[in-house]
Parts: sequence; C-alpha cells; structure tokens
Amino acid sequence: MPTSAQGSDDPDNRALSCRPCNQLKGKWDPSGEAGPGADRGALVAAARRYVQRRRAEAQRKLAGARALIGREIDL
Repeated sequence: MPTSAQGSDDPDNRALSCRPCNQLKGKWDPSGEAGPGADRGALVAAARRYVQRRRAEAQRKLAGARALIGREIDL
C-alpha cells in the first residue's frame, strides 16, 4: 500500500523502483488487482503489470503527439 495512502513505513511494505516507475505507479494500490490476502510476490507482480500498462499508454500518446507535430512541420 502506498505510504501516501496510509501505508506503513515497514520494510515489508516497501519495494524499490526507479523514479519514473514510482511516478507512474503513484498512489495506485496493487491489492485491488492482486486480490484480497495476496502475498508480496503477487502484489509486486500486479504493480509491475500496472506500470507496464501506464508506460505503454504514455508511449502511445507520445507517438501520437510526435506524428501530429511531424504533420504540422510537413505543411
């Protein structure tokens, strides 16, 4: 559970991640996707899948913006 959502500072509630991945995850709580009573491995896997989806979404948006900019330059 994210500390910003009343998660504890306990080491069992922490997972290392790079800054971009941590920002993509934000306040999202993996227990909703992993299910009630999920173990740490399932929670980390759920968070990883969520970040991958968010990263893919951001890349699609960036590609769309680049395509739009490219069309405007070609005119």
